[in-house]
Amino acid sequence: MSLHEDQLKLLIRTDAFTLTVTGRDLRFDAHLDLETEKRSADDWTQLFRALSHLATGKGVISVVPGKSPSEPFDVTISTAVSGDVVDDAPVFLRTLERAEGLIALAGGQRLPMTFAELADTVPDIEAASRLLLDKPPSLTFDVPISLPIQSPAELDVLLVNHLSWAGQTLAYAATGKIRRRDDSDVWGIESAEPRDIRPIPHGGFDEYIQARSAEYDMPNIISRGEDA
Repeated sequence: MSLHEDQLKLLIRTDAFTLTVTGRDLRFDAHLDLETEKRSADDWTQLFRALSHLATGKGVISVVPGKSPSEPFDVTISTAVSGDVVDDAPVFLRTLERAEGLIALAGGQRLPMTFAELADTVPDIEAASRLLLDKPPSLTFDVPISLPIQSPAELDVLLVNHLSWAGQTLAYAATGKIRRRDDSDVWGIESAEPRDIRPIPHGGFDEYIQARSAEYDMPNIISRGEDA
């Protein structure tokens, strides 16, 4: 069975969306409660992987009827599906895959979450992943620090931050070097070495900072987040 067959009419319904196939046209309708419905990270990953494929307009959908005596069959995709959730599916898929790597490093819990919670974490997961997962770390940013001009042009620092994921807080740290930009009060991250990531209790970020500062003997601290 192929979408090239102009007379094809097919309704594919899942618990997350309905896909209507009419000839060469595809229609995607999500029926998720994006604010309150919680799903596991694995469920979200499978959903956004499927939507990423639909957004390309290429590939094959393997249909396994749930309550029908019909045999499984394939539908060839020749039309891209679009929409707010579909268009951003590759971004959410990347976030989920990189979050899984962070959770594994931290020994954190794999708890269900809403789509809204997932969407809120996209920039935080990306920042932590670029620092802790990329080899070498690819996170670079400028920070304003008021130091006398005669201070060293390069400083060793402790980089600390935290993020929320599925109801838990993960704090992480790296040691690195910052360099002054053109005799100004703006300093850029030149290099970084991942050091630590772990779950922390609510209100425990300040204690985490002090512990990592003492552990790595790093009095110069750059924190990108407030106490969690």
